[in-house]
Amino acid sequence: MKIEITARHCELDDVVREKAESLAKKWPRYDGTSSHARIVFEATGAAHTVDIQVSRDRQEPVAVRGEGADFRSALDEADDRIRRILRKDKQKRRDHQAEPADFPG
Repeated sequence: MKIEITARHCELDDVVREKAESLAKKWPRYDGTSSHARIVFEATGAAHTVDIQVSRDRQEPVAVRGEGADFRSALDEADDRIRRILRKDKQKRRDHQAEPADFPG
């Protein structure tokens, strides 16, 4: 999966950047159709926000926003949301598929 990280109006620590990359590498585990992740860190005053957009093959992209006192807490909040959405969508597709027919042995 291609990962794109952007910082707006702020400087981003290497530790936070590496954490964002390691979290993003785990998202295809929850939904194998994930192909591209865009993570935007933005600081406006005392507010820190993280916007994540995950593009998926033949599906609508998933976008979430996390807010916190610092980038780590905002990233954790956004990561929890994106994982929940990806898991739920994958489960919906799995449940929608037909059950295998039971044939007498």
